[in-house]
Amino acid sequence: YTEFTSYDKIISTEVFWKNKFIDYHRSSLSEHIFNRNKYNKVGFRKYPLAWHTDDMAVIEYSISNEIYFISSTHVLVRFTEKSISGDINNDTNNKEKDLASLQFFTDMLNLYKNYIPKDMIEQLLIRNADKCWELKQENKVNLYGVYCYLGQPISLLKIPYKNYILSHHAKKKN
Repeated sequence: YTEFTSYDKIISTEVFWKNKFIDYHRSSLSEHIFNRNKYNKVGFRKYPLAWHTDDMAVIEYSISNEIYFISSTHVLVRFTEKSISGDINNDTNNKEKDLASLQFFTDMLNLYKNYIPKDMIEQLLIRNADKCWELKQENKVNLYGVYCYLGQPISLLKIPYKNYILSHHAKKKN
């Protein structure tokens, strides 16, 4: 059992990001109500095990709007070793979760970096590169776009080397 989250009645995409990924507030798909028209227009992104699918939906659906939070209602979510979230000893699921997280954060850095606090972006780039290395995946983050957004043109000189090292390692898959 964890405590219920409590936010202001209206929060922005940036506040959601901070709460979820900096302050590590928990959330579940069942806690969100989505506008059907927005769902029909945007849909849900497909990540392995649907891991982070709800997070991306909240972000994509709230980009041009804000998130309405109802603190007077509560959802109880069962969390056991039989659920994907609770099954932490299943190596296959853990690898799929890691792949989904890599895809989610890559999408965030490529598409929605302006909703991530700038001081967090460099940490995400490092975390993303580490995950690429660990999972033997190519880095699909548009480093040029990210470093331009951050106003760090000198970092652009490192891109070819970083991409070469990660791509070379990814080709060594077992």
